[in-house]
Amino acid sequence: MANIRVEGMGSAGQDVLLGSNTKDIIQGGSWNDKIAGGSNNDTLYGGDHNDQLWGDGGDDLLYGDNGDDTLQGGSGQDTYVFGKLHGNDIIRDFGSAAQ
Repeated sequence: MANIRVEGMGSAGQDVLLGSNTKDIIQGGSWNDKIAGGSNNDTLYGGDHNDQLWGDGGDDLLYGDNGDDTLQGGSGQDTYVFGKLHGNDIIRDFGSAAQ
């Protein structure tokens, strides 16, 4: 079985949520949150407002959700999920492998 750690869920205010070196699942709250994964394959969910999500190492899955979010994957093969009604998101990917 994989080593999975659910790191946390945001509150109603502005939150800073940090991942660990295990596989994290982190969900933002209902305000402008800063969410950072760790060095493994993480799943990060933004909340209802303008969030900042950083994947760091690993193959991360980043969900912007509502608001104008900034999504940055880091190294690894990252996946970004956003939709038509999810605001104006900015995606930055600075992976080390050139394709």
